[in-house]
Amino acid sequence: MEPSASCTSKDGKRIGLNKNRWFHIVESHNYMVGLQQLVLETVTNPDYIVRGRGKEKLAVKFFRATPIGAKYVVAVYVEDDHDGFIVTAFMTSELEKVLKRGVLWRRP
Repeated sequence: MEPSASCTSKDGKRIGLNKNRWFHIVESHNYMVGLQQLVLETVTNPDYIVRGRGKEKLAVKFFRATPIGAKYVVAVYVEDDHDGFIVTAFMTSELEKVLKRGVLWRRP
């Protein structure tokens, strides 16, 4: 399925977000409604990239103002040789819980 939105990862890959994935995200995390741009910005300009399961990576970015207060947005995505896609996204206040998976990259 063609992405309804896309961005570029730190590795220079085009990362897509299709309508079905976005529906899954907002269905599971209703506080994410209307925040698609924050998810794309998180992948494009993260504070951290963290090891996920298998090929997944987690882009993490802090936002001072979200509808539920100051939170870290976590965007889970997969890349291959040419492009990739966002699997899911959520917000958290528990940064250490995410970082203990293994930091692959950190904003200098």
